[in-house]
Amino acid sequence: TVVDHKNWKVTGEIPTLGCWAVLPVPSKPKTFGTICGDGTFVTVTLNDKGDGATQARSEKLFDAEKDPIFVQGEAVGDQYYFVTFQGNVKVVDLSGDTAKLADSWSLVTDADKKDNWRPGGYQILAVHAPTKRLYVAMHDNGKEGSHKVPAKEIWAFDLATKQRVERAPGSGAVAISLTKEAKPTLYTYAGEEMTVTRYDTQPALKPVATSAQVGDTVGLIATH
Repeated sequence: TVVDHKNWKVTGEIPTLGCWAVLPVPSKPKTFGTICGDGTFVTVTLNDKGDGATQARSEKLFDAEKDPIFVQGEAVGDQYYFVTFQGNVKVVDLSGDTAKLADSWSLVTDADKKDNWRPGGYQILAVHAPTKRLYVAMHDNGKEGSHKVPAKEIWAFDLATKQRVERAPGSGAVAISLTKEAKPTLYTYAGEEMTVTRYDTQPALKPVATSAQVGDTVGLIATH
């Protein structure tokens, strides 16, 4: 659904059959991407009135049957970071006419794979561009169907080297989010306890405080 914010009225509805999520493209205010069930992305560009759009489908960028991506993406410019069920990072560039796979690498080492470490939760990923850090909620003994299991650990990766640089207790997180400061704070939401845990990220990633129960259901976190 497209809304005109100046006049507060709906201008159009754009069909995105078989696709999920709205991924804004910062350099193109009338364009967004969406993730499709066949492993492709569709780039949607609105007309000036917002009552119609052109759509361009990419090549297959991930294997939706063998290793699907979590729908949550973290943007750095026009590129979005996604994580797959088996622990692979997919970086998708939405700056062009069609989406392109800009990079792909694994979160898990051979040793990690022996213990079946995988991402899990609902909001499992956070990226901080200034410090070039990626944080992800991970659990061991992963298997088909464990993609919503709360975090046993939070892992931090250096985006420049693509190597894990830290790991910390997961606090049962199903959602994680970073604040926007130069030295960010990480917040997690526990799916079973329904508590929020605050983590320092510098000089080291560690939990420093946990709240009382917040809410009565699994939630997502937005930091401001």
